[in-house]
Amino acid sequence: MIYKKIIFTALIAFLIIPFVNAETELKVKSNVDEVTVFLSGAQVHRKSKFQLKKGTNKIVFEGISPKLNKNSIQVKGKGNYIILDVTHKVFYPEPAPVVTTVPEKILNEIAQIEDSLKYVKYDLEDFQMKRKAFQMELDMLLTSGVIKGQTKSDSIELLKMAMDYLRIKVQEINASMIKLKRSEFELTEEERKMKARLAELKSYNAKAGLGVKAPTPIQQIIVTVSSEIAVTASMQINYMVSGASWSPSYDLRASNTTSLVMLTYKANIKQNTGEDWEDVKLTLSSVNPNRSTVKPELPNWYINYYQELSKNGPGGLYGKDKLVSDDSRKKAGIRRDAEFEMLEESAAGEAQHVSNFFEMNESLTNVEFKVGLPYSIPSNGVNHLIAVQQSEIPSGYTHYLVPKMDQEAFLVAKMTDWEQLNLLPAVANIFFDGTYVGQTRIDPAVMNDTISLALGRDRGIMVKRKKLKDEEKSKPLSSDKLKTVTWELEVRNNKAGSVNLVLQDHIPVTQNEEIKISLDEKGGAEHAEKTGKLEWRMKLDSRDQKKFNYTYTVKYDKDKTLAFN
Repeated sequence: MIYKKIIFTALIAFLIIPFVNAETELKVKSNVDEVTVFLSGAQVHRKSKFQLKKGTNKIVFEGISPKLNKNSIQVKGKGNYIILDVTHKVFYPEPAPVVTTVPEKILNEIAQIEDSLKYVKYDLEDFQMKRKAFQMELDMLLTSGVIKGQTKSDSIELLKMAMDYLRIKVQEINASMIKLKRSEFELTEEERKMKARLAELKSYNAKAGLGVKAPTPIQQIIVTVSSEIAVTASMQINYMVSGASWSPSYDLRASNTTSLVMLTYKANIKQNTGEDWEDVKLTLSSVNPNRSTVKPELPNWYINYYQELSKNGPGGLYGKDKLVSDDSRKKAGIRRDAEFEMLEESAAGEAQHVSNFFEMNESLTNVEFKVGLPYSIPSNGVNHLIAVQQSEIPSGYTHYLVPKMDQEAFLVAKMTDWEQLNLLPAVANIFFDGTYVGQTRIDPAVMNDTISLALGRDRGIMVKRKKLKDEEKSKPLSSDKLKTVTWELEVRNNKAGSVNLVLQDHIPVTQNEEIKISLDEKGGAEHAEKTGKLEWRMKLDSRDQKKFNYTYTVKYDKDKTLAFN
C-alpha cells in the first residue's frame, strides 16, 4: 500500500513539473516614449506595462524598426522578476489564404455588363443608320431640279415656295442630326464606362491580390524573464536605429545698431526608420555613436639616409660618388625594398593619426539638447524644423566705407562670447531690422574669438571721394618725372545716433625698383606700407561730418608711361 502511494505521488509530480516549468509567451503593446537623435542614427526608447505569470515568461515586443542594430538592444525594468535573456527575431506571418474562385457577385456583374454592351452596340448602329438617312435626304434636297429651277413651269412664286420648303426641311434635318449626335455621344460614353468596369472586374485577381501574398516581416525583441509569483511589471527597452538624422541651422537677428544679436538655434530632423514617433521626448545629440572607440596605436617611425642609385650598364650600380659591386647592389636593393616598406607603414600610420585628429576636433563640440515639448515625427523622410534654443550675443557694430569701390556704407556686426553656445558647423540666415540680408556659414573649428557678420548696406552714411590735385612735373637736368595726386574724402552721418566708422582707401604700390612712391600727407590715417592701404577709424556723431585729405607722389622715368592696374 505504501509503495502504491509513493508511485502515485511520483506520477503526480511528474505530470505537474512540466506545467510548473512551462514558458508563457506574452505579446505586449509598447509605445515609443523617448528618442535621442544623433547627426546620423537615433536611439529609441520603448516602455510597456504587463502582467507576469508565475514561472518563465517570454515578453515579445513588436512594431520594432527594421533598421535597428540588434547588438545595441538594452533592457531594464521594475518589478519582482529576473531578466534572463534578450534576443532579436524576425517573424514571418503565415501567407494570406489562396483564393481560387471569383465571387459569384462579381461573375453576375460581368455577365450583366456584357449583355448591356450588346444592346449598346445595336443602338449605336441604329443611330448611325438614321444619321446616314438624314444625310441622304439633305443631299437629295440640295440637288433637286425643282430647287435649282430646272423645271419648264418655273416662276417666281414656285421658286419662292421651293426656297421656303428647302429652308424648313434643312432646319428640321439639321436639328434631328444634332439630336442624334448628342444621343450617340452619351451612348458612346456609357459604353466606355461599361468597358472600363468590365476590364476592372475581369482583372479581379490582380486587383484583389488573389494568390499567395508575400508576408511582411515583423521585427521582434524577446525578453525572457523569471518570476516566482504572478506580478504586475513594467519594462523599458532601447536600441539604435539607422535612417534618422538631424542637422543644425541658425537665424541671426539684429533690430538696430544698439541691440544684441539674437541667435536662434534650429534643428532639421527627419527619420525613415519604419516606426512613427508620436508625442515622444526628443533629445538631439552631436555625438557620433558609430565612431570607433578603439584607442589608436602608433606604429614605429623609421628614419634613414636616402641614397640615390642609378644603373650604368649591365655590370653594376653607381652610387653618388663610387662604383658598387654586384653583391653591394643586391644588398642595396634589399635595403631599398625594406626602406619602401617602412615608408609605406609610416605613411599608413600617419593617415590613421590624421583621421583620428579630425575626429577629436569634432568631439570637442559634442552637445545635447533636450526638447521640452513632446513631438510627433512620422517615418516619411520629411524634414521637421524645431527651434531648440535662443541666445543673445554681445555685439559691436561698425560701418565700413570704401568709397573708391562703393559710395554706400556696409554694416558689420562683431559678436563675442559665442564659444559657450556649443555651435556646430551650419548655415545661418541673417536678418537686420526685420529684413532678410543673406546667409553666412558658421564653423567654430575655423572661427576666431570674434564672429563678423555682414548686415548689408546702410544708406544713412554718406561718403564722397574727390580728386583735388593731379599734376606732373619733370626735374631739371633729370630723367625723372614726379606725379603728385591729392584726394579728399568726406563722410557724413545722417542717422539719428552716433556710429563707429572705418574708412578705407589706398595709394599705389610697386615692385619696380625704378619707381618710387611716397606718402606726403596721410590725413591722420594708419598706413600699411606693403599694401598701400589707408584706414581711418572714428566715432561720428549724428548729423556730423568729417573731411580727410591725403597726398602721394610717384617718381618714375619720364620716357616711360605709368600703368595703374
